[in-house]
Parts: sequence; C-alpha cells; structure tokens
Amino acid sequence: PLNDDWVYAKMVQALAERGHFGLSPFSNAYALTQTLYAAPLVKLFGFSFTLLRLTTIFMGWVTVCFTAFTARELGLPNRSAILAALTVFVNPLFINLSYTFMTDVPFCAFASISVYWFVKSLRNPSTTTIFLGALFSVCGFYNRQFGAAIPIAFVLAIALNGYLVRTNRQHITAFM
Repeated sequence: PLNDDWVYAKMVQALAERGHFGLSPFSNAYALTQTLYAAPLVKLFGFSFTLLRLTTIFMGWVTVCFTAFTARELGLPNRSAILAALTVFVNPLFINLSYTFMTDVPFCAFASISVYWFVKSLRNPSTTTIFLGALFSVCGFYNRQFGAAIPIAFVLAIALNGYLVRTNRQHITAFM
C-alpha cells in the first residue's frame, strides 16, 4: 500500500469477498462510488493493489480528457484545450495520487465529467445535460463529500448570470 490507500482497498476487498460495504473507521471519505466500480473487477481478477491502481490511472485519464472537453466547450481553441489538459496531467500531485488507490483522482474524474455536462448545459440547456451533470456530481459526492459543492456552484452560476429566468421549469426539475 501507498499512503493510506489500504483503507479504501480494504473496503473494496470486503465488498468483493464478503458482499457487504463496510465503511472503515480510518477513512475520512465514504468512497462508495470507488468501491462500487472496483469491487466487480476485484471479484473477476482477484484482489491486488496493482489492479486497484490501474483503475485510478484510468480515472486520471478520464480527468485529463474531460478537462480538455470542458475547455473546448468553453470555446478555447484545440491547442489551449490540450494545454489545459496537459497542465492537469503533469501536475506532480496529480501524478503522485494517480498511482495510489486514494479517492482524490477518482473524485477529480467524476467532478470533471460533471463540470463538463454543467458547462455544456449553460450553452445548450437540456434535461439530459443537466441530469448528467447532476448524476456525476452525485457520483463525486459519494466518493468525496465535498462533491456537493459542484451542483451548488452550477446553481449559483446560473442565478448570478440571470440564466435562471430564461431556463424553463423542465430544466430546473431535471436538476432537482
């Protein structure tokens, strides 16, 4: 184990081997989402820190890709979007945490996907984009609880921009 990723690994192992989710008293985060996507892999391939770390590396790539997608959605040219993604990719803290089974990188993946869909909904509001933004923010929340700030930030952004007045009730209902 590296750092304290053993805490989250044991939660996955308990779900895969005994079939129940057990929150560790040593954990500051629930890591429910992370446990739920990793447990079937552990059940299929067997428990190993290498397998669990590969899932985190994959989530790191998801974070990098959705950073670029969000930058493009914000209107940045391709080169700037790639630079934004590479800035995340080469961050020493991000690189270090990508090789552990800590909750930070998977949370970043869920957060970046959520932000992408919320930003997309600002340009082209639809029930689907708002729902996907909310869904991935919930996934982020169940990995790291400060994920609750993502939909709050979205609501504040649309309220401050007067966007709420132009949004129809269907979109607001989809978000709720």
